[in-house]
Amino acid sequence: MARYHVTVVSGDPSRTAAEVAVDAGAEVIRKMSVADGVAALATDEQIDALTAAGATVQRHADLAEGRAERLAEVGEGDRYAEALRRLAGR
Repeated sequence: MARYHVTVVSGDPSRTAAEVAVDAGAEVIRKMSVADGVAALATDEQIDALTAAGATVQRHADLAEGRAERLAEVGEGDRYAEALRRLAGR
């Protein structure tokens, strides 16, 4: 299931974008401020629910896209282990 970084803007003036996003099950990113809306993480189904509720949703990035490549950049094991063994005289 794909998850996206999105911006949600409420279509209902009586409800905040955060309220609309949470009601649809999206995860609001509270540390990110967005003009007139809220940053969130949402699946395709949640995006559909948000648009059905009258919210405007802008997709920014598919979080799974490029995931394998980014994980391949992460080293395995302790890159300092050999140097520490030499320093310890082992």
